[in-house]
Amino acid sequence: MREIVDSGRNLIALSLVVLGAILLLLSISGLLASWNSVLRLGAVALLGGGVGYILILSRSRLHEWQGVIGTLISGLITISIAIGVTAALTAAMKRTDFFLEFTKRYHAIRADAHDLDNRVKKQLLL
Repeated sequence: MREIVDSGRNLIALSLVVLGAILLLLSISGLLASWNSVLRLGAVALLGGGVGYILILSRSRLHEWQGVIGTLISGLITISIAIGVTAALTAAMKRTDFFLEFTKRYHAIRADAHDLDNRVKKQLLL
């Protein structure tokens, strides 16, 4: 029974490493350009967590603390991804607000120019 439990834990650690590697490759490829920083952050966290978990599993004394350490690793990954997503969304919202404000100012300038053009045409006709 011990071999099954250990192989399951090894599978979890290896899946963390593989998922981290996939996310890192996605961020490097530029496929999802707007999420690159979030993907890199998540990839590094997953790779570090997986490698750390594998190292913990290789030590016989630390088997008692695996649950706590695994929980801490998961919590750190979740918090780091949440911070990365929030930062990316904040930056995107700032860009959107700037674009909308610019559009309003440009529309006001064009409307004033159109009014001035109409007034000049009326004065020339009179």
